[in-house]
Amino acid sequence: MTKKEFSIYVHIPFCISKCAYCAFYSEKYDKEESLKYVNALKKAISYFSALNDVKGRTVKTIYFGGGTPTAIGAELLCDTLEHIKNCFDLSQDCEITFEANPKTVSFQDSLKLKNAGFNRVSLGIQTTNNERLKMLGRIHTWEDAVSAYKDLKNADFSNISVDLMYALPNTEIEDLFEDIKNISFLEPSHISAYALSLEEGTPLFKSKNNFVFPDDESQLDMYLSICEKLSELGFSHYEISNFSRPSMESRHNKGYWTRRNYIGFGSGAHSLWDNKRFYSISNRKDFIKLIEASKMETAIGLDSYDVVSGKEILEEEIMLSLRTSSGINLKKISPTLEKFVKEGLATFNEGVFSLTDKGFFVSNYIIYYVCKELIYDS
Repeated sequence: MTKKEFSIYVHIPFCISKCAYCAFYSEKYDKEESLKYVNALKKAISYFSALNDVKGRTVKTIYFGGGTPTAIGAELLCDTLEHIKNCFDLSQDCEITFEANPKTVSFQDSLKLKNAGFNRVSLGIQTTNNERLKMLGRIHTWEDAVSAYKDLKNADFSNISVDLMYALPNTEIEDLFEDIKNISFLEPSHISAYALSLEEGTPLFKSKNNFVFPDDESQLDMYLSICEKLSELGFSHYEISNFSRPSMESRHNKGYWTRRNYIGFGSGAHSLWDNKRFYSISNRKDFIKLIEASKMETAIGLDSYDVVSGKEILEEEIMLSLRTSSGINLKKISPTLEKFVKEGLATFNEGVFSLTDKGFFVSNYIIYYVCKELIYDS
């Protein structure tokens, strides 16, 4: 990684409908509003690309997230990507990802996206059980997911990641095994596995008394089972929640974990640029108004940034490294860190301190003590 490499994140805040567990800002898809938003996005992209400290740098990865990017249709996504290509220099092997809900995927749209230059897909399956999908407020069925996956493969997408959610209400570990078994038949190149987070204010939170949620011990059993099962299937556990086939890791996410510069375009998008953190205004309508008023710096967040201190950089490097299988380099470890090794939460081999699967599950606890020893106490 060099200073001249950076990543781009494009936020699409529209969804067909909001999931019952989602606490993120999003809006219901509207064709006219989507067009206004994309036009504002393109203006923000043009403005940033013309800045002096952007020139001479190369885009390594591009990620369209949301929301549901595919909710706005292939044409607008392709138009936005084409505009990015016209504004920036892309590396020859640039990884270009879009997130998709299975219900918003078709063969024709997949073909358009592939021909436009998209080469990676993150497909939000979550679970393969239709009753649980309905409970989560997902608009798709397992059959929709299978169909969408086939459409993507037929459109020549070979790098497809799928999302798997565990610790769902009223589920046992056998239900998780069934999900893993069904998803493995699709043969994805990458799997992201996340525990359900019950967020205050969401429909699922409001109805939580109607369900039984797995306790901490059950969640740990589920997590370790995912790690074990996916390892048996040939996946490498390269980050707390991410598993990949050989050489199929998410290069965009690895950029975050190695603190590569990235610029976020769109309402609420965050950025890290030469150790400056800033973020766009969250409300979509306000974002568009600022762009139309030529207040580009305010819309992107460039006029209100935080400089990351040396101490904060160290904290981030430790935290991010310990979230991955790479770990951190240490000449020796203290009795406290040795205790984590003896408890099976970490390993220390050839100067590398890294967490085990069990350690990943309690990573925040371990990261605190590592930071305490290497930064706070010193």
